Amino acid sequence: MQPNVTAASIAAQCLQDRIVTGKEPVPILAIFDSVYQTGTAVLVDLVARSLARQRPVTVLCLEYSATTWRSILAKTVGGSAAASPHLNLVDLSASLPATADATYFDTRILPALHKHAKSEDPILAIIDAVDALVQLAPRSTTLSTGAWLTRHLRRTHAACPSGSTLAFGVGADTFTAPRQDHVATRVIDVPTAVRHLAMVTIDAENAALAEQERTVVRNVAAHDLRLDLGANDPDRLVCRVTCRKTRAGKYVAERNLAEWRGGQLHVQPFVDAESGEPEVVVPVPARAPDGEGEVVRAVPKTSKAVTTKAPSPSTAAAAADPAANLSFNLRLTDRQREARERVVLPYMAVQHESQLGTAATTALAASPTGGGATIFYEYDVDDDFDDDDPDADLEI
Repeated sequence: MQPNVTAASIAAQCLQDRIVTGKEPVPILAIFDSVYQTGTAVLVDLVARSLARQRPVTVLCLEYSATTWRSILAKTVGGSAAASPHLNLVDLSASLPATADATYFDTRILPALHKHAKSEDPILAIIDAVDALVQLAPRSTTLSTGAWLTRHLRRTHAACPSGSTLAFGVGADTFTAPRQDHVATRVIDVPTAVRHLAMVTIDAENAALAEQERTVVRNVAAHDLRLDLGANDPDRLVCRVTCRKTRAGKYVAERNLAEWRGGQLHVQPFVDAESGEPEVVVPVPARAPDGEGEVVRAVPKTSKAVTTKAPSPSTAAAAADPAANLSFNLRLTDRQREARERVVLPYMAVQHESQLGTAATTALAASPTGGGATIFYEYDVDDDFDDDDPDADLEI
């Protein structure tokens, strides 16, 4: 089954190639874990695909050690990727301070990037988990933790060569709401701040939950939608991909549910419908092999001002027809319309015949296409058809 995917699906399908080739650079990419699924496999896949194209990769190891990273790459990709000369693993997991340290970016992270980014070629910079950096934020009366983190992440990306990509993992379910016990002018929680910073965000989801809660499907068997995904298989993930773009000076966000499987991003014939934001439901002409069922794709709109194209003539005609979007058909065929026009209402016929001096009793035959029936109407003296007093026209 090959669905007719929308523009958002096509953008998600080409996401990996755009990142690793640098043809359309994604400056900042955030990968969110969930309580059911880790997004580390997405980071590993990005590293492997970049190394396959001989693109320099620098991994700042905060959650896992450099040894663990090499072991993960060797098991999932192969020993050649772990031993690639384009791979630089900076082990920072043992050097993280236990208390707040506002200078850690200046003393450890930025020097590591400058050391390994020796040329002007774009690189892929990886921070395996920014969760550990949150504890380094100083307690400030003017800046929240989320704003502090995003400011230093911007500095980290600025330290990379032009055209580089900064990708990092975020444990979205490990952060609590911002504390309100001090006066703060910019109190922003970390996940919200990171989502506004990143151009592309990827949320790793549990496959079983995606099938049960995040699917817009009508009468289609699950096996036809390729939902036989392992619930926590690191090589087969279900991800929500959100691409933030600017079109004609207006902010546009496109969201799509996709399957990250075996180093490939496969667009599924369903998308996330859990968001509370308004949605536009677009029918997708994709059917199961047995010919039963129809898939409906819901594409959420997160932008308040979305640029729309001029409607096509067919769309304009459908909008002018009040019966165009109804689930039942109110239109008449030419034959039905002609038969309707031939139907003579009884009281109108009697009035016409009385004016011509014809008989008071008239037998009106029904239309030939409407069955067979005869309506008898007895014209009375009181039936004067006075337009000024319609209630007195007929004596009932």
